[in-house]
Amino acid sequence: MEYVCLILQIIFILGIFIFKTNDRYLVKYNEYYKKYLIVELIAQGMCFVANCVIIFIIKELMIYVLATQVLLMSSILGFYSRKSKKKYFDELLNIIVANDLQSIDSIEIRKRLLVKYEKVYFVEDIEKCKKHIKNS
Repeated sequence: MEYVCLILQIIFILGIFIFKTNDRYLVKYNEYYKKYLIVELIAQGMCFVANCVIIFIIKELMIYVLATQVLLMSSILGFYSRKSKKKYFDELLNIIVANDLQSIDSIEIRKRLLVKYEKVYFVEDIEKCKKHIKNS
């Protein structure tokens, strides 16, 4: 059992780099993505080292460290995902307001932003921002 826990932890650590995240907001901002990878690697490394030490002391605790690692992985991803999503929508709101694009169709806004800023924004995100501006 103890070796299964260590193998799972190694798979989790390698999974960070192999499978990566598919969070569209986090991947858009490279500085957040790099921080996410570093914090995730450090947290998982600490859990792996903890289990390597625990294997010689109390083997029954290894499963709890593994469960903690899984919870830690999801909470770190959630934190950086929310942070990048907030930045994404703030940036999009500021661009729409600064260029006075509230009255234009969302698809047309997307085309203009692609041409002017060379950034791709999702139509549904543009519509959310337009609704937010109308409600404000």
